[in-house]
Amino acid sequence: TYIRPISSRIDLETGIEYSHFKYRANSYPGPGAPEPYNFTDGLVSIPITIRLNFLNYFFFNSGILVNVSASTDKGNTMDSQSGIGAMVGIGVKYDLKNAPIGFFVNPFYKHHAILPFSMEKHHLRTDNAGFRFGVVYRL
Repeated sequence: TYIRPISSRIDLETGIEYSHFKYRANSYPGPGAPEPYNFTDGLVSIPITIRLNFLNYFFFNSGILVNVSASTDKGNTMDSQSGIGAMVGIGVKYDLKNAPIGFFVNPFYKHHAILPFSMEKHHLRTDNAGFRFGVVYRL
């Protein structure tokens, strides 16, 4: 994660992330319905967010995601999640006093391919929530 201070309370945050997802696809049970199956998907994301710092140890972050699908699973039947997405989160940070290093934990919500790179009819999009853990090196 790269953080560039804009003011005393606002930072620009970017980096590169890889996410690996596991899915289980089920159909409505009925005659001729396919059997449930599993597949995986991967995304390489570049988040570009604004981080609003408050109370010395906390921050709120929100911004866009540039996603590129990195799936190699031949059984993946989901639409490509390559495109522009969005994220929002709130986190806790701790910066070491005698070194330009800090640590953070950031619960988040992400919505992928809000503006997909491929123009398919009825494009299916995914969203996910989770935690980011990281180390920050201040230049």
